[in-house]
Amino acid sequence: MSNQLKMAQIHTIEQLLRHGWSHRRIARELDIHRDTVARYARGRPPDPGSKPAISTAGSGQSIEPPPDSKTSHFDRRLD
Repeated sequence: MSNQLKMAQIHTIEQLLRHGWSHRRIARELDIHRDTVARYARGRPPDPGSKPAISTAGSGQSIEPPPDSKTSHFDRRLD
């Protein structure tokens, strides 16, 4: 018994993920644990056409402080 998936199973996981299958469904169909599917899903690079639903930290978008935040929150708390 091997602790690693065969290349055919890895390619199948990748294809099914691209087709939008859930980790649970893939695990059930291939008779493997869903954590194993998740591990292989994390290992693959993201699709170039996909974007995160929420902007991630360091994505190039700067967050500007509110205009009245010239004093620290400690100073404002004491006022």
